[in-house]
Amino acid sequence: MKRKLREFIDPSCSKTVEPLVPMRLKGRPKGSYKKFQDDTKSTKCDPSYFEHILAMESSQSEENKMKKVTKLNARKRARYQLRTPSQDGNLFMSSFVREQLPSLFSEHIIDVVDVQGDGHCGFRAISQGLNLGKDWMHVRNNLQYEILNHATLYDHVYDANRRQQLIDSLDCTITPAPVEKWMSLPDMGLVIASFYNVAVVQLSRDQCFTFLPLHSIPPTEPKLISIGFINGNHFVALTLRDNCPLPPLFSPWKRFHEEFAQPWESTYMSRIILPPTSIKNTSVIGLEDF
Repeated sequence: MKRKLREFIDPSCSKTVEPLVPMRLKGRPKGSYKKFQDDTKSTKCDPSYFEHILAMESSQSEENKMKKVTKLNARKRARYQLRTPSQDGNLFMSSFVREQLPSLFSEHIIDVVDVQGDGHCGFRAISQGLNLGKDWMHVRNNLQYEILNHATLYDHVYDANRRQQLIDSLDCTITPAPVEKWMSLPDMGLVIASFYNVAVVQLSRDQCFTFLPLHSIPPTEPKLISIGFINGNHFVALTLRDNCPLPPLFSPWKRFHEEFAQPWESTYMSRIILPPTSIKNTSVIGLEDF
């Protein structure tokens, strides 16, 4: 006690030594903030079981909503979609096509195959009907060859100027095809029938015709293909019921066919239920939706 009193009266007698480094006794130590940023030192509580269940239900609810929207959009697309060659059976809307064609013939449609609408749809529909796949380019080339190889005959069917216009319209290799390169009917009907030696049926809201070859005899088993013109802008490939009624015979065939092609008429005349009618001045043209 006496020593403590002496040190209090005379500090020089104290054995206490001042620290060499000043100590900071207040405030947060430098650099300690970053240490506490570590997730392992976080004070946040882990989600409870109840919160995990709520999160899972919310996620499932969002997925179900997306599935419902996707199914709804698929139904809307199907309402306006035609069957493509890769799809099985009459899955899509034959009724959509039938309502745009004369009921006298549309009720005999058993299959509809849509083709790509790129300005070549008419030639694609012909290729599909002939089981040539998607080879629309060869169809164009073959029809051009047909007109050039029988120039005199087609000068009588049309005239020299119109014949040249058809030849030019067939010369196209780009996609989409420009307007002047689209297929026109009934102009091209006799050309298609003559080159491929088949009967061709054209069905549309405004005009329906049957086209026969001009310069060939019927094969043992004559073939008939049919195409439809719908929406005012697109061709599709059709399959008609066997022995169904056919539209009028395209009247220029009677005037310009070769004599040895006459048996074609007797082959199909029993099925043509309407007399030949006059040809309208306007042709059906395959205008595409771009």
